[in-house]
Amino acid sequence: MGTTEDLNGISGHEQKGLDSRLAELIAKKNDLTVKLAELQAENQSLREAAEAAKTEMATAIETATAEANGKLAELEEKVRRSDYREMLLADKVPPDDLDDMMDYVDSLYGRVQPAEGQAKPEFRAWYGDIRKTNKVLRAAMRRSVRDGIDAPAADAEAPEEPAEAAAAPAKGKPAAKAAPKPAQPKVVERTPGDTGRAAEITGKPGSPEWRAAKEKLKAQVFPGRRV
Repeated sequence: MGTTEDLNGISGHEQKGLDSRLAELIAKKNDLTVKLAELQAENQSLREAAEAAKTEMATAIETATAEANGKLAELEEKVRRSDYREMLLADKVPPDDLDDMMDYVDSLYGRVQPAEGQAKPEFRAWYGDIRKTNKVLRAAMRRSVRDGIDAPAADAEAPEEPAEAAAAPAKGKPAAKAAPKPAQPKVVERTPGDTGRAAEITGKPGSPEWRAAKEKLKAQVFPGRRV
């Protein structure tokens, strides 16, 4: 009979080689299995790190967004309250009442609900309308301001008379003519010694009558003067 090696057709030397090769392959397989497990573990760690980074980033973004929105809301409130103050001071609201009135106006404006499809009215336009009718605002403003608000409304209700109708004379009555101005008296300037009567020299030159008339004329022209 032959040996076991002869029965299998493989010599003892070849069997040792195969066993060694098999052991080598098994070792490599085990090594690859370990490396695969390490890679899977590393991949899991990377996934977890990525998820953590993603969560952290999302949290950071959310926090930053909330802070930005908070600062924006704070800025908008400051601007809005600045508008409140400006409008209330223009209506002569006493400084001691400003804070309470600003809170009141903010509460009113915050409850404004625009109609569907329309934007909320801008504050200044809204305040310009509400100040005319709101009893609290009207009571807080100075009386002269309140009277100024009411005055245009009263003027708008009164019918306006056309200028042509006011200038035209009443129907059926002739227009009155202006009375003529009285003539100014003519002022006649007089020279010193003028008595207002013209002196006449009568008679023959050189005669006593002529000389008497001449002396009379001198006396009229130069009164008080010895001739």
